[in-house]
Amino acid sequence: MKKTLLALAVLVIFLTGCQDLKHSSSHFISSTFGIKRQINLYAVDGSIIKSWITTSKIDTSEEAIGIRFFDSNNKTVYIAGTFIIQEL
Repeated sequence: MKKTLLALAVLVIFLTGCQDLKHSSSHFISSTFGIKRQINLYAVDGSIIKSWITTSKIDTSEEAIGIRFFDSNNKTVYIAGTFIIQEL
């Protein structure tokens, strides 16, 4: 019984570490090379107001309400409201 609990504890710690490693590597790749993402901005009724596809880094901050990124024309886009960021 003790071996089973120990094995379960090690498995949980290992899986948690793998998730952190995956997040860290994804952040590094995004900062260095860019990850292709689609950003959809939604209206109150659920319809899409605007959609962007970008490989630039998406900036967020604790003080900001929304996000900032560069569009395909290298112009800075600031959005706030209901939006979804999806990796392609």
